[in-house]
Amino acid sequence: MAKTTHDIGPLPRAELSPAEIPGAIRKLDRRLEELTKRAQEPYHPETDSNDARLISNSINATMEEIFGVGTADAKDFKIYPNWFWINRYGHRFKKGMPHSDLELSRQRKSSNQLL
Repeated sequence: MAKTTHDIGPLPRAELSPAEIPGAIRKLDRRLEELTKRAQEPYHPETDSNDARLISNSINATMEEIFGVGTADAKDFKIYPNWFWINRYGHRFKKGMPHSDLELSRQRKSSNQLL
């Protein structure tokens, strides 16, 4: 069987030294803080239409910065924009809020039964 461009062998693993780990953790903490702040902002469809792409690019860039471009570790943590969806109710998710139409439907049904 002929080799395809995908059959080039396994990707190299990242080689972080113990001295590099605290810096990597700080980078991840900064990215998490940035994303947490962004999730608390109201959604504006006219300006936030590229959110999924921007968020995934930001996370992927951080992973490549920490683990190295083209490493198996960066690939393991790769995020794709289609993993996100826009919450059509005008806000991003917050703790304790329903995260799906099914869950929202269940909550409405259960509250109607109480009436």
